[in-house]
Parts: sequence; structure tokens; C-alpha cells
Amino acid sequence: MENEADFDSEFVRKYGPVNVEWIDPPPNDRLFVKPHALNYFFNGKLYRTRQERGSAVFELFFDLLYVGIISNLAEAAIEEATGSSFAKYVLLFMAAWQIWTDMREFMDYYYNNDLSQKLYVLWIMVLLVVFANNANEILESKAQTGIVVGCYILARFSAISLTFVYTFFIEEHRQQMRWFSLFTCVSLLIFGFIIIAPLHGKIAIAAVCYFYDSIAYGVTFHPWFKKLIGARYSTAINIEHEVERHGAFVVIALGEYLYSIVASSPAASGFNERTARAISVLVVAYCLSWFYFKGEGSQKAIHALRRSVLSAYSWIYIHVPLMISLIISADAAGALTKSQHLYAFEEQENGVTEEERPNYIHSVQIFYGGGLAIAIMCTCALAFCDKSLDPAGKTKVSSKYRIIPRVLMAGVVFGISFADIKITLYMGLIAVFMATQLLYESISELPSRKGDEIALSD
Repeated sequence: MENEADFDSEFVRKYGPVNVEWIDPPPNDRLFVKPHALNYFFNGKLYRTRQERGSAVFELFFDLLYVGIISNLAEAAIEEATGSSFAKYVLLFMAAWQIWTDMREFMDYYYNNDLSQKLYVLWIMVLLVVFANNANEILESKAQTGIVVGCYILARFSAISLTFVYTFFIEEHRQQMRWFSLFTCVSLLIFGFIIIAPLHGKIAIAAVCYFYDSIAYGVTFHPWFKKLIGARYSTAINIEHEVERHGAFVVIALGEYLYSIVASSPAASGFNERTARAISVLVVAYCLSWFYFKGEGSQKAIHALRRSVLSAYSWIYIHVPLMISLIISADAAGALTKSQHLYAFEEQENGVTEEERPNYIHSVQIFYGGGLAIAIMCTCALAFCDKSLDPAGKTKVSSKYRIIPRVLMAGVVFGISFADIKITLYMGLIAVFMATQLLYESISELPSRKGDEIALSD
């Protein structure tokens, strides 16, 4: 049994090396490479292909498409800033997220850089382009609904079809992946009825299918299911790759904050109210980035994906509300930044607010505060999924008590979204709260010295 100690990285330094049994990949100096599993378990041992992971650039290019997709979806939701527009945004985002998840897992399990895989990635990107350009008009007609739903079904069916074909070559993933393909086909068959269903039926079918997909994923890859089907081999993820890919999507979501405060120069004409708002959004995005990537701040820890089955699934699923809330609050931040209003409840001279709807800006303010509150709670939950290995008293304040104040801050951020105060003051207060929490966590992580320890340890 070997380990990855020779691959020094920030991940290895904090979470320790991965013990693996290395295997050699088949020859890849040809257009079409025989499919093979990059990771799998056999008799309790983790086996991993000894090769450079060449998918990084490919995946980065794929992610660039999502910059536009999430921006379009969130912008359409903020233009109306209603409960129905938010529900539409969530359901459409979930479709895009499922496609991204399929691609992430395919790259993690099977990437070998041959021509067939390159064509597969290009095909999925073509479908995503069509999906993104028609998603916001999905309810205009059955034809529009059919285009969007068809792109989603084709993208997911392409993924499971290719995976199913691979099972004829890859014994290590054969049983689990065939069951997963079967479960996914059931979901896609039901999803197709969205085209002919009435509005509330469309919502119900989409919600049920997304929930079913989450359950199917959790069941298929659970150790219990492996025992149930009597599988000698089972799938295994590359933890470092999973962390890297989820982190990349978080960066895309955080990039929405920065894009919203610089695109079209919403804070032009010198230093003014809008400039202060833009700076506040920048501070918020910076703090969110720090909260997510720093985690619970321990120097040594067990990552959630290694800790237990429950923590692993929790870590994966918590990213869904995190992404949804980050993206919607980012676009709300842009709308607040460029608003000419001083107060969220302020009306124009003709008695009608922006977008010709009363209290529009206040609705946007609630989207901003609510999205931030959920995002902060998610970063807190993700941090608790890890298990700190730092000895008690090593830092001034233990990881648990460093993170808990985020919960209180999230409540305050959401609460003041209903206050009738200046928009600039509102956004500035949120930035101050988050910067204060960041400063508190930074100081709390410092090594404790004899005589100055704070009696807050696990």
C-alpha cells in the first residue's frame, strides 16, 4: 500500500495523504482509448490509476460556459424579484447543476482524453448553449418547453448512455453504474411529461424528479447498496478532485458578485452612494470566499468526504443551496448597487417604484439578505462536516466556537433586510458584520500561548 505523501499540496498538508494501491492505465497514445476506471474499491482497498489528471483545462473551459448560464438565470429572477421568479430560477438552476454534476463525475471516474470523450464534452456544451438561450422563455409555449426539457434530457441521457457502454469494459464499476443508469432513466422518462403538463404540474414533476435523483444517487453509491447487490468492486471518487471541482463552481458563483459591481460601470461618476455599495459587495464576496475555503480553520482535520458516509453526503448536498443562494444574492447585489434609490421603500414621484412594481427594491433587498444568510449558514454547515484533529488548547478558540457566531450573523443579516434604512447603510452594515466575523476567526486561529488561552475548547 502506497500513499500520496510525495504529492505535497495544501489539501495533503491539512487532511493527510491518501493511502492507495496504484495501477497502470492502458496505452493512451491513440485516438480511442479503452475505457478504464480511474478509481475503485476492491476488498477494502482503494485503487487509483497512476497518471496525470489531464482534465483540469478541459473542465475549466466547460465551467466558463456556466458563468453565462447562471448569470442569465439569476438576472431573470431578479428582474421580477418575486416568489414565482425565484422558484423558476431554482428549478432551472437544478437542471443545469445536474448536467454539471454528471460531467464532474464522468471526469472523476473515466477521463482519458481520447477523441470520443472530447466529442462528448463538446456535445454537452452544445446542448447547454441551446438550454441557456431558451431557459428563461420555458413557459412561453410548449415548443419552448420542449426545447429546454429536451436539452436537459438529451444531456443526461448522453451521460448515462456513455457510462452504460463503459460498463462493458470496466468490471470495477459495472454493477453500481448499471443500476445508476437504470434509476436515472426512470427520472428522465417522468421528466419528459413536463412538456405537456400544466404549470403547477411542471413544477411538481421537476421537484419530484430532482428529489428522486438525489435519493437515487445516495442509494446507488452507498456502501449498503454495494452489499445488497453483492458487488465485489465498487466506485470510488478522487477526493481531491471533488474538492477542487466544487471549489471551482464556488469561485464562479462568487465571481457573480464581482461581475455585478463592475459590468456596465454601475458605480461610475466618482465616489458616491453606489461606489460605497460596490465596495460593500466586494467585502462581502471576499469574506464569503474566506469562509468557504478556510472551512473550520483547523491545521489538521479529517475531510467530510473521508469522515463518514453521512458527512460525505452532507458535504455534497449542502453545496446545492450554497450555490443557489450565492448566485441569486450576487445578482441582487448588482441591482441594489446600480439603483438610484436611497431607501428600499422609496417611491418615485409618480408613486410607482422601479420595474413598475411597488416595493421592487425592497424585494431585491430581501433576496440579497436572504441569499447571504443561507450562504453563510451553508459555509458553517460545511465547516462542521469536517472533523478537527487539532489538540484542545492549540489555538486561542476552538474551531466550534470560531464558527458558531456565523449562525447569529446570518440571522442578523436576514433580519435587517426588512428594516427601512438607507440601502447604502444596509449594505455597509452587512459588510461590517462579515468583516468583523472574519477578523474574529483570524485572531481565534492564532496559536495560544501559555497564560493567554481562552477557555473555549471542545
